[in-house]
Amino acid sequence: MYNDAQKYCIDNFIIRMLLHVNFVAPLLVMLLWLKPVGREVFTKVQWGQYGILMSAEAFESFRLLLPLLLSVLRLCLTSVHMQAYLNLAHERIQLLRNEAGRIANIELQRKVARVFYYSSVVMLHYILPIILLLNIIFLLKTLGGLSWCSDSLCGQFSQYVPETSTPTVLAKLPEAIGSSLKDVSEQFHVALSSLKLVFTPVFFKGILSYALWWLCGVNFASQAFGLTYYSYFSEHR
Repeated sequence: MYNDAQKYCIDNFIIRMLLHVNFVAPLLVMLLWLKPVGREVFTKVQWGQYGILMSAEAFESFRLLLPLLLSVLRLCLTSVHMQAYLNLAHERIQLLRNEAGRIANIELQRKVARVFYYSSVVMLHYILPIILLLNIIFLLKTLGGLSWCSDSLCGQFSQYVPETSTPTVLAKLPEAIGSSLKDVSEQFHVALSSLKLVFTPVFFKGILSYALWWLCGVNFASQAFGLTYYSYFSEHR
């Protein structure tokens, strides 16, 4: 769909640039999670009179917001890509009309029906990575103890407040119920507290960051392979 969208938006420079950005967006997100490329460039390299571009906290917020903005861009370009795919039916009919001999109407209907029936698969292939990416971003922000903006930008509103233990409702039950239920609730609370010591925000941050990097890598690899495959066979028809 990337090549077809470029072909139908050849007169609109802004849409073409947005399509290029949308295509390389997963690669840009991947580079932010590579330490020598992302963190070193933004947080340690001196850029002349500008100095260091951002602090470590600002970099964490930046690479959390960038995939979110690129996902919004991808959603905005959904209609452009889907229209480019639906135009394949018209192109196939034109190719059939250019062939010699008589063409049956059933053959024309099959060409159009194949594009229509496969449109749901194409939509899932386009939308599903965005849904997965957004879920991982929100989980990373919540469970990883991150914020949408750094301390230098948002001050005290960006500080992560760890979850504090609150008295359970079961602990306030009347004594008539008995102490056995309270003992069970206390044991459950101790077990839950021990699990929180294992599944810390650092643990979730590492797991979800890797999941985000892996998802972007698979998405970009599939796009690059599809573009190469399409370009090769379109030239050798």
